[in-house]
Amino acid sequence: MKSKLNKALKDKDFSELFKGSGISFILRFGGLAVGYLLTLVIAHLFGAKGLGDYVLAITVLRLFTLLSKIGLDTTSIRFIASFASQKKWTSIFHFRKQVVMILFFTSIISSLLMYFLAIPIADLIHLDDHKYIQLNAFFVLPMAFFMLHYQSLRGLKRIAEFSFFYRMSQALFSVISIVIIYQFTQDSKVPVYAYLVSVIIVSCLSFLSFRYWLKNRSDGKESAEKEIIRYSTLLKISIPLMFAQSVQFIMAWTDKLMLGAIDTPNVILGLTTNSSEVGIYHVAFKLSMFAAVSLMAINSIASPKFAEMFGKNDMEGFKKVVHQSTKMIFWATLPLVIIFFIFPEFFLGWF
Repeated sequence: MKSKLNKALKDKDFSELFKGSGISFILRFGGLAVGYLLTLVIAHLFGAKGLGDYVLAITVLRLFTLLSKIGLDTTSIRFIASFASQKKWTSIFHFRKQVVMILFFTSIISSLLMYFLAIPIADLIHLDDHKYIQLNAFFVLPMAFFMLHYQSLRGLKRIAEFSFFYRMSQALFSVISIVIIYQFTQDSKVPVYAYLVSVIIVSCLSFLSFRYWLKNRSDGKESAEKEIIRYSTLLKISIPLMFAQSVQFIMAWTDKLMLGAIDTPNVILGLTTNSSEVGIYHVAFKLSMFAAVSLMAINSIASPKFAEMFGKNDMEGFKKVVHQSTKMIFWATLPLVIIFFIFPEFFLGWF
């Protein structure tokens, strides 16, 4: 067994998958821990209703951010990974300028739509105060840039940085912000305020991190011939990816919106809906995410490898990485699933 592992680690692609996903795996668990801490803090300080209002508000923000990105964050992984592998540093800088210009325009439009549709959206999902949504509308742009930069770090294969921003950063800075803001006010809007503060912080940090690592890799090095991508080509690639991301959004977040919108039976009060139900459901949903830890960790390093192999037209290498990552996902996930099924009461007992 040991000899097989040593032999596999000598393979460059497998070694990169193993080491990179290991870092992502650790940070994924750290992110889960901080995420559960955030859920506990909000639930204990503001109750199930406070947690439900928070979940509904950030879900609407994520929806409009998804529309504003039009898939450009995921497109960045492909092109930055491909350009970096070919040492086309000037192409990366030019590509980034193109993406930033498009994102700025689409984010402004998305923010305006979110602001002026705040009242009907709040009525639809039974959110008590539409001002939650109007306030969040001002943060579509920093949220979109945050997602662009952490995905760009992924394209540069800075997996530790990507994993921190994607898995941990928002929950971590939200907890810190809640603790600080709570000293001055105990208003039920505190969790939302804290989340928006965290968006500003992580947006700035992710930008600085991407800028640092791009300069670190490109400074003093000769760039290959500059490759310019047309805006029409960018949009042809990114918009289908946006629809793919929409499916992921539906799977991850629409259940919360539907639970907020659909009336549920109550023996005494008849049909009722309140955000407390959303808060309780959110806790149960987060517990179920343990089984997906390995999948997400390994995919975080496998995706740029796929982009790199495809960019080089290395189909044999592409096939090998697919087989290696699939095996790693299966064997890393199996123990977690078994433990989850054997000790369900223990995990649910935390909350």
